[in-house]
Amino acid sequence: MCSIKLIVYSLIVICTVQSQYGNGIVQESRDAQRIKKGSLFIGKNSFDKGNLLFAVCEKNTTSATNCNVVQKVYPNSQSTYSCFITIKGDYDESRLNFRIGVATLGKDKAILYWGEEYNDSLIAKVGTVDLKTCKMNHISIPDPSKEVLLNLMYTDKIVAYSDDSFDLFYNDSKQCHDKLCRIQIHANGTVKGDPIVSDIPGGMVHYVSPIASRSSSKGYVYLKKDPMEYNLSIVKADGTTNQLSTYVNTARPTVSVSNDIISACTKPSVDSDVICTQYDEDGQVKFMTTIPEIYKNSQPRALTHLPDGGILVLLAEFSNCDYLQNCDEGKYHMVKIDKNGKYIGNAPIRDFDNVNNQWKYTFVYKFDESKYCACIIGQDPVIDNLRLSNFEIIHNCVTEKDFSA
Repeated sequence: MCSIKLIVYSLIVICTVQSQYGNGIVQESRDAQRIKKGSLFIGKNSFDKGNLLFAVCEKNTTSATNCNVVQKVYPNSQSTYSCFITIKGDYDESRLNFRIGVATLGKDKAILYWGEEYNDSLIAKVGTVDLKTCKMNHISIPDPSKEVLLNLMYTDKIVAYSDDSFDLFYNDSKQCHDKLCRIQIHANGTVKGDPIVSDIPGGMVHYVSPIASRSSSKGYVYLKKDPMEYNLSIVKADGTTNQLSTYVNTARPTVSVSNDIISACTKPSVDSDVICTQYDEDGQVKFMTTIPEIYKNSQPRALTHLPDGGILVLLAEFSNCDYLQNCDEGKYHMVKIDKNGKYIGNAPIRDFDNVNNQWKYTFVYKFDESKYCACIIGQDPVIDNLRLSNFEIIHNCVTEKDFSA
């Protein structure tokens, strides 16, 4: 096994890494240390094949805030971009909505999205940061309702088709009624056409992904939360919808989509085992597999596809769960399942159980032919401006020989 641990206090990096700013290499993050009180922002789609993207921003609800946007490349964590930027409101009297969304765009660009309040009006902003030059372009979504801002801040609905353009899906009942709106944005800060009505139902949609990689030609997969249940569905390019599964009284299912394959893992109840189901592009079940019990109470925390069609699942041991399965996390294991749904084995992930922060984000991926890696980011909640934001990043890899049945 190999392990990398990074601990950050108020964005002062406690480790010996190099940070790359647009104009060269510097030791540590001098600009970043100007952020004395801040909060970590990271999204489910801010990790892509070993590239981890996050932002740390000052706790500030005035018309401007400072952020450090960082991209780390694993497993060696040697190549790092870091950009110190300032997000400003359109008016001196503006107030920024402090929750900031983050997503990757290709290998060296970042997407940020945030909200701004001015008098009684709301402005939704979407920006792209070139991590090589640290320049940011942004656009405004005109006259958004409050539901637009809330949907932007609390869900992940960025779909990137190339390194230079992406689609943003959002709720706006005025323009798109009971469907999600879709707007295409270029990395240079321009919008391609007006927002259009998509075929995806509106509401609390937590996840959107194209069925075909980087193409809308085969439609989309989406995960929608309704009262006391989640619904996983696909909508084809012709607008027809196929509901794949309904998850009642469970934690949010873990979903992965790539190469025309859809996989989802969930724990149906506190006393049940973890079940993973894989579908083809038309929604037909390819396999349904029950993962043998590793812990008394384990839940899926991350999921990815293997090149041959199998899956990697990151499981965490849970305790002290409430009725919504909000739990304390303990030990972690990586589980490997082949393309036919056969359970291959599991491997313990060292050091992950030492992350004591309250909020956690987890990712899993295959690095090469023999190495499988996982990343966990833990953050303490920021209550107010007087509290520092402490978070740590742990990255660990296992090999084929570490898996045991």
